Amino acid sequence: MNAHSPSTSRTILAVLAVCLAITAFILIGLNAYMKQPSSNSQYVGSNTDSSCKNNSYKEGYEAARKSFSRIFPSLQQESLSVSGVIIALNPNGFTFTQDSLAVDPVADGVSDTRTITVNEKTEINAIAEKDPDVFRKETQDFLEKIKGSSEPGSPPIPLVNTKASLNDLKPGMRVSIYADTDVRFLTTIPAMSISFTKNGQ
Repeated sequence: MNAHSPSTSRTILAVLAVCLAITAFILIGLNAYMKQPSSNSQYVGSNTDSSCKNNSYKEGYEAARKSFSRIFPSLQQESLSVSGVIIALNPNGFTFTQDSLAVDPVADGVSDTRTITVNEKTEINAIAEKDPDVFRKETQDFLEKIKGSSEPGSPPIPLVNTKASLNDLKPGMRVSIYADTDVRFLTTIPAMSISFTKNGQ
């Protein structure tokens, strides 16, 4: 008979107990989240019931966001930039799906699909990798400056920006938008500048 079988059995029982405890916590949490007042039971399938569920979802979402904001304060801070993928272009800008903001379409009442507007002052930049030989030479020069100066200036970067236009943008392209106002809950965002990776999606 295997001498380790009692120990193995105890281990299995301990694991099962932990799994049951975790499952119980999950079920309790789901029940608290989904529970509705008994007076609403007669309105199942009605607009009233749907509204109550949405309100409960919003309250739960806001409570969770406030809790996480204590750990990640940036969740409550304004954002002057947003990134996403272009859906379609028009003469005055484009629509795109944002994926960088901590926003919930139901709780916050704003879709992830946003409209970006441009004007004659909007800067559009294409970002590309710098030629490896050029970057290597710039890095070597910078290292030499460090040896002979206490203020060598800024180190070189492996990227280069080139001026572009709205015509250079295409559906499916990933872009970053920069504005002078909080963009978290704006459905239409006036862009101060737009950047994208050249030859990238």
